[in-house]
Amino acid sequence: MGGDSTDAASSLTLDGAGNIYTIGWFSGKADFDPGQQSYSLTSVGLRDIFISKLDSSGNFTWAERMGGSYDDLGIDVSVDRSGTIYSIGYFAEVGDFSLDNNFTYKLTSSGSHDAFIKKFSPSVIVPQENIFLTYPNPCSDFLNLDLTKTITNGKLRIFDLLGQLVFEIEEVTGDTFVIDISNQPSGLYFIEVYQNETTYRTAIVKY
Repeated sequence: MGGDSTDAASSLTLDGAGNIYTIGWFSGKADFDPGQQSYSLTSVGLRDIFISKLDSSGNFTWAERMGGSYDDLGIDVSVDRSGTIYSIGYFAEVGDFSLDNNFTYKLTSSGSHDAFIKKFSPSVIVPQENIFLTYPNPCSDFLNLDLTKTITNGKLRIFDLLGQLVFEIEEVTGDTFVIDISNQPSGLYFIEVYQNETTYRTAIVKY
């Protein structure tokens, strides 16, 4: 698991069924499915926290990221008998510790780095469906966005690496869109499509 940047697992634990939970950190884009398929996450900051779950045979179940635009590390993870997951680590500046894509839960550090403790139920984690085909990527001007499902009365937003909203369409319907990003500075951007309280995310590079 991982990508072409610095990625590390710091701790793992098993639940009563033998499922494997791993915590650590990653940079850039990393694939967390150890099998032939892929499930990629993209860090928002220098390093982001990841938590992943494999079944007892080592097959991918889910993976999620936490953190913000600075340096965030996951240190340890444990699971109790009811399946509740506990994680600890540390973060810098502002970090988003939500896991269900429907809202944000942000903490702000008082010092250069602060510790976090997070408790959550596995029911809040739903493996995110990849509905995006973006091309060309990297892109310099007009980005083609094709979706594998039709969006009805949804929202489309683009955020920069600092989490600032740079583009928004309040109501979108359809499955094919062309977006002009020629006025945006070069860098990494995150596209979010909201549909029926579900958020789909992908990343693009502007050059």
